[in-house]
Amino acid sequence: MGRPKALTQEERAELLPKGYRPVEVWLADIWSDEIWAQVEEDCRLIAASEERV
Repeated sequence: MGRPKALTQEERAELLPKGYRPVEVWLADIWSDEIWAQVEEDCRLIAASEERV
């Protein structure tokens, strides 16, 4: 998957006055085994903390 199509100057000129601003968002790679291991560990820690309350 490549980068999304860049806006033309006309599109930018239309969106900016409406309050839209360009942003870049980075998300976790949910297909990564490392991410899932971290999610599982975080869930285990949350469950353990709720048992102590």
